[in-house]
Amino acid sequence: GQGSSTKQSVLTVIRIVVNYAYDRNLINRKCTDGITIEYSEPVVARIPFSQKEFDYLWAHSDEWDIKILLILLYSGLRVNELLKNDRQNINLEEKWIYVPKSLAKNKESERYVPIHDKIFELVKYFYDNSVTFNSEKLMINPNGTVITYQNFVARNLKRINKNLEVEHKFHDTRHTFATNGT
Repeated sequence: GQGSSTKQSVLTVIRIVVNYAYDRNLINRKCTDGITIEYSEPVVARIPFSQKEFDYLWAHSDEWDIKILLILLYSGLRVNELLKNDRQNINLEEKWIYVPKSLAKNKESERYVPIHDKIFELVKYFYDNSVTFNSEKLMINPNGTVITYQNFVARNLKRINKNLEVEHKFHDTRHTFATNGT
């Protein structure tokens, strides 16, 4: 039931194991030769945020986890480009967020992302919070803890989705940005 991208990743790992075993004479033939994965449409459906959901998010924009979704919706950043970014990569005066090579998906993804006027105060909130807790990381929750992808999805996104009555994935923010040009 998985998409072709997932199947290809699994096959790649299996081929590495098979090649390792073959090179050490643990097996006498490479049983993965000839296996191909046919392309299929992605299994994960992307659900853009609706205007009603935008209205809900703005109405609750005083909540730190909602601020994250709004920043993603108005910047087009990939989730980890925001969550793993350092405070030093934010320029509030010139209104940009730098995505360094270490966070970029590929070499073309290293870039300066403008901070939309609507989310400037939200970005500033995290910047100031990072300064308060003397953290090099930008995304710090009100308790001073670095916000991680896993924790956010397990706790915060789950709660927000329940309130929105929809099952958004984190990446839906980027899809919405690309679709709507927020």
